[in-house]
Amino acid sequence: MINWRSLPLRVRSLLGARRELHRDVAPTIDPGAFYRRHDALIAEGRPAEAAAEMERLAALRPDDPIAHYRIGCYRHESSGLAAALPHYLRAAACDVSGHHALIAKGAAARVAGLAAVAEQALRAALAIDPGHAHTLIHLATLYVESDRYAEAADLLDGVNEAGGTSVDVNALHMLALALAGRGAAFQERVRSWARHGVVDGDRLYRFARQLDDYGASDLARVCCDIAAEYGGSPEIGVYAAMLLSRVPSSGAAVDGELTSHGDRLAALAESPVRLSPPPPWLGREVRIRHFFCARPDRSHGVAVQRACLAVSPELAWTAPHCAAWRDRALPQRLRIGFLAPRWFPMLWGLARNLDRTAFEVVHLDCFDGTMQPLAEWAESVDRTVALSGLPLAEARAMIAGAELDVIVSTPHVALAYQLGYARLAPVQCSLCEPAWSDGVPTHDYYISWSRAEPPRPERDYVSATALLDRPPYWLERDHCRPEAVSRGDFDLPSAARWYVCPQSQQKLHPEFDATLAEILRRDPGGIVVLLHGEWYPAKLFRQRLRTALGDLAARVHFLPTLPPARCHGLLQIADAVLDSWPIGGMWSAYTAAMLAVPAVTLPSDIPFGRWMAAIYEWIGVTDVIARDEADYVRLALRLAHEPAWRQEISARLADRRAVLFEDAAALRELEGFLQAAASAAHRGEAPRSWRAGGFVEPARTNAPQPVAAS
Repeated sequence: MINWRSLPLRVRSLLGARRELHRDVAPTIDPGAFYRRHDALIAEGRPAEAAAEMERLAALRPDDPIAHYRIGCYRHESSGLAAALPHYLRAAACDVSGHHALIAKGAAARVAGLAAVAEQALRAALAIDPGHAHTLIHLATLYVESDRYAEAADLLDGVNEAGGTSVDVNALHMLALALAGRGAAFQERVRSWARHGVVDGDRLYRFARQLDDYGASDLARVCCDIAAEYGGSPEIGVYAAMLLSRVPSSGAAVDGELTSHGDRLAALAESPVRLSPPPPWLGREVRIRHFFCARPDRSHGVAVQRACLAVSPELAWTAPHCAAWRDRALPQRLRIGFLAPRWFPMLWGLARNLDRTAFEVVHLDCFDGTMQPLAEWAESVDRTVALSGLPLAEARAMIAGAELDVIVSTPHVALAYQLGYARLAPVQCSLCEPAWSDGVPTHDYYISWSRAEPPRPERDYVSATALLDRPPYWLERDHCRPEAVSRGDFDLPSAARWYVCPQSQQKLHPEFDATLAEILRRDPGGIVVLLHGEWYPAKLFRQRLRTALGDLAARVHFLPTLPPARCHGLLQIADAVLDSWPIGGMWSAYTAAMLAVPAVTLPSDIPFGRWMAAIYEWIGVTDVIARDEADYVRLALRLAHEPAWRQEISARLADRRAVLFEDAAALRELEGFLQAAASAAHRGEAPRSWRAGGFVEPARTNAPQPVAAS
């Protein structure tokens, strides 16, 4: 703190004059004029100029929470939370009493994560105007973000159900009722709103999408059914028919829902409804959700593709060069396209190292902006076809223009999945994610590793499977670059034993809940650490854990999504790392092995049920492969309680993990399969399963046939 008396007289005089000037000028400032200019500029679509107006006001009135909150909103929208946070914090720190100033302070504090400050300010604003819509929205949103769903619903119950409220309040009320488990009240309120014209069919459809984002998929379907009664678009019925829960409540619930879902898909395939162009969510989302149910069923992929092609026949399309491909000699240098977003690792090394005398390599870049792009992709291919942001038909035409012989796809993004319905190359394969594309009629092969797949893959996959003897990926030696972190770097009890499960919550099946409960029950000093706590459906996932674990759920901690280097650092300081089951990790399995971090795993004979076990068997370190659930718990506890044993396993992993790096033999094996598949297709042979370096007789004849385009 500055000692005023210690300053030279001249400096004190100048500062004093400035203070007096401020006292003279400050009362003449009309903040309302600044707010009105801001609002007018926003209405004209000039947000940067509106924010500049607020910055001028903040310079004159540094403690104006409205100005700082509005600047924060602009920075948040244009540059992200980090750029906005200083302004949100400045608004939250203001000492105010006026109604609008309290709202700005509370809203800013909520976004900045200062829940107690936000609640105090917003409650003070409600005391001034109890029915103010924006205050209700911010406070109820705060309650929802804090998992206080019942309080949010109670707060909004007093709102006039038939009118006089904003659409945003109604949407939030629906969400609060749904997450509070008040299904009957939810349906009654939504029907009342629809009857009174407060919401129309299309608005209800948007509500349904929001509910599904939060994991309340059953009520999202109810919302769609009501929307259809009140004149919504045809897309609503298709969306409702394809919905599967994001967060299944139990294994029994999974089985029941899958039965009814199959009936809905069959009805959809016979429906006269047509959607053009196909909406981006069509097909892909339901396939991955079915995969996370851990109930392998070959018929599901067939049912989904039939429904998709019936609803959007234009998905079935053939590139012109494919029709005449067999009439020409098979090129000695095959043109291969990798259909993958440029953030995807583990493949660009394959693209870079393919034999250029046998292959010309094209990157079909369907970058979706969800993750950090990798510059290595552009450096690894002969040319790139940029598909980002293109409509489906335009993207197909771009790929057709490349006249590819083979496509290898990782259908992680919606565009890549829907492109898979078209015949864009004579040979089309997927690598990494069978969940999306298996069952699509133009999907010829799923390429994988024999050790990692179920013993009888023909029971689980519709497509022919090319199972190689070595893992068909390319991992650089420096693939993992862990950040140096300590326990104090995470908002977790540092003295506890940390059982870290790095999987996405979608892979945490209800059957795995009991395993987490038993670990916590047998280790009173332990906590379970999960990631992606900011994920919308995490709210219902936490509710499921509270039901399954009871009081033990208090020792389950959620961290937000971490950057890869920070996540890798977390794994290195964990007491025990857990691979989920029955669905396990693949990318995370590689990561743990490459970091030499032992992770307990329980293999299951379903797709993606034994990747970590396969890696451990491959490198000859099998100490943490469990025999059953009880053994899984025993091994997890031993990892956490016996650091010397954990470090000994880690040392052996470090000594043997080199077999996973930059495997040239695996690359040559993959090249051999791709060349053989192209030759077989050129001879007119149907796709056949591939094992041990050769095709397995007989040719597959049970692949689904495409629905003819109308």
